[in-house]
Amino acid sequence: MINIFGVVGEDVRASDILQQIQAEGGDSVEVVIMSPGGSVIEGLAIYDALRATGKTIITKAMGQAASIASIIFMAGDVREVADNAEIMIHNAWGVVAGNKHQLGEAMERMNEIDNRLINVYVDRAGMPAEDVRAMLDDETFMSADEAISKGFATDKINAMALVAMYNKKEEPINMADDKQAEEISEKEQGLFARFTAWLKNENPTEEAETVSKEEYDALRVELDLLKSAESDRLEAEALSLAEEKAEDAEQQDKNTLLFQAMQDNKILLADAIKLSKKPLDEVVSFVAELGKNATKRGNAGEPEGEVTNSMYEEYQTLQGADRVAFFNENREEIIKQAKES
Repeated sequence: MINIFGVVGEDVRASDILQQIQAEGGDSVEVVIMSPGGSVIEGLAIYDALRATGKTIITKAMGQAASIASIIFMAGDVREVADNAEIMIHNAWGVVAGNKHQLGEAMERMNEIDNRLINVYVDRAGMPAEDVRAMLDDETFMSADEAISKGFATDKINAMALVAMYNKKEEPINMADDKQAEEISEKEQGLFARFTAWLKNENPTEEAETVSKEEYDALRVELDLLKSAESDRLEAEALSLAEEKAEDAEQQDKNTLLFQAMQDNKILLADAIKLSKKPLDEVVSFVAELGKNATKRGNAGEPEGEVTNSMYEEYQTLQGADRVAFFNENREEIIKQAKES
């Protein structure tokens, strides 16, 4: 079972989901979705990967499958919605700034994305394209029954049953029933048994000694290769973890420095966002050259150390579900301030 919980592109990465898809055995793949949406590109990659498996795809929506998460949901040959869940579809959106040519290019890009989404909904739900386009324009929320009636879902499932399925532990695999085990020849089984006995027995029996030197050398080389590969993998994981911790520590130091600079009215929030993407040493040098109250926000009429930020600036600092919720609550003001900035 594959779980897609959270914002696509942040909490859920396409690269991770693709690895899980490749690791899935059997003739079907179950995908449980609870997501407000996220990155269109990452979501389409997950959709394409699921459809390319050639297996029966079963998608199940818990709580909400919104925006690009609804596209992932549409990958299912069987598409089940929990009785209290909802499906939401809308036009692609984003915050854009620039001259008239750049804004025109952004408009064309969004139209292209909308057409790709419409093609998926039309193909999977069987609705006319003009009806789907109208639903996108209206930012349509569908209950389980509505999603089924419109063809977006194929069935409704009890939420408690879905949670029980999610919590169910997998039964241990019985190797005696594994098809791969059945395909091992008697000769290979005998060789492995004799080799194991040879390794464990300090005083080998006559049967154990029947392992030939050639057989032993071949198996020993194979074991050494496996150990070497595992050692390399563990070393790479440890190095990657150390690098991630170092990056996290540096980012924390930058955040602390930038927050203090904002309190001292040396920089504005918009400046802090840009500086947070630069190396720590550059940030230290830049802030050190600024005098206190460089923003002039601490003059008479405004409390020293207090910075008033626009909704658009606050929106840029948020991530994940908080970012989506804040945008939905303050949509008009954020869009207005983005155009003015």
